[in-house]
Amino acid sequence: LERACRNSWDAMLTEARTTNRLLWDSETYRFENATMHDGTLSLALSTIPFSIRFGMNEHTERVKDLGIAYAAMGMFTSCLVQTSDAASVFIEKSDKYFTRKKYAWVGGVLSKMERVLRSGGDLFGALEDEVMEELGVGAQVFDGQSLRAGYLTENWNVCLLFSQTISLSARQLQQRFEQAGDGEAKRLMCIPASELRQQACIFEERDQVKFAILDLL
Repeated sequence: LERACRNSWDAMLTEARTTNRLLWDSETYRFENATMHDGTLSLALSTIPFSIRFGMNEHTERVKDLGIAYAAMGMFTSCLVQTSDAASVFIEKSDKYFTRKKYAWVGGVLSKMERVLRSGGDLFGALEDEVMEELGVGAQVFDGQSLRAGYLTENWNVCLLFSQTISLSARQLQQRFEQAGDGEAKRLMCIPASELRQQACIFEERDQVKFAILDLL
């Protein structure tokens, strides 16, 4: 399985080079187990190379046959960012990085290279880093943040689903993004609550579970 994943990764690298897009490898975090005691959630983590984790997405059925012990269980964050005027924020991906997704939630893979996770503060800090980088904002705009759920995806990875409110209106956020976005997003999508049900259909089917968990539909 690992050999097959590396072959898939090599094919992705070739495609990324051909299309002038970036693709990086690093040690990323892998979910081992979780326990709850006296209202405190404890996560046990290990690491897995991103190349293996990403390559394994091409071998979902084989992992299903082998069993969960062979799954990548790579951890990533997805965040529902909401503005002060109740718009929900998503991004349309640019061509800067190699990806097959066009529309996405704010968030990303939890990489040990970017931030070492030793505490809950580190985990929330990793999410804040993603929000600041992708949207072009500073930490001073953060109002409230919570971890809403964690679930196993169809590709045998673990999504940590957060919500984050910010003190900027949708228009103010758009202005900040145009001035300081990191280039991963081509544009922001600030969707009013009244249009969220209609707009949710543009996301991949695998993203629909996030909307269901957050009870927005």
